[in-house]
Amino acid sequence: MQQITSKDYDRLYDLVCKHGFDVPCRLDYKFRGDNHVLIDHAVVKNKPDGICVSVRGCTYLSADEFQVSISFVFNTVKDMFKRDCHKSNLEWFDTFTNN
Repeated sequence: MQQITSKDYDRLYDLVCKHGFDVPCRLDYKFRGDNHVLIDHAVVKNKPDGICVSVRGCTYLSADEFQVSISFVFNTVKDMFKRDCHKSNLEWFDTFTNN
C-alpha cells in the first residue's frame, strides 16, 4: 500500500490543533558541521504549551505563544509552525483522506 504524504501545513495545523489528532510525519535534519541530510520519522502533537514535532524525547521543532511574542517575524503560532515545517521539509502521512 502506498503511503500518501502531504505538505499542506494549514491542514496539518487544523488536524492537530483544532481536531486533536497526533499526526505521523517525516522530516529532514542534519548535525552541525555536517551537510549530509538525514530523514527521521516523528509525530506532530498539540501540547498544553504549544504544537511540537518530536520523537524518542527529541523535539525537532515547536511553536508556542511565548516564541511568537519574542519574535519580530511571526504574528501567530500557525505562521511560525508553517515556516518551521517548510524549513524542515516536513511531510505528514495523510491517513485522513480516502484515496
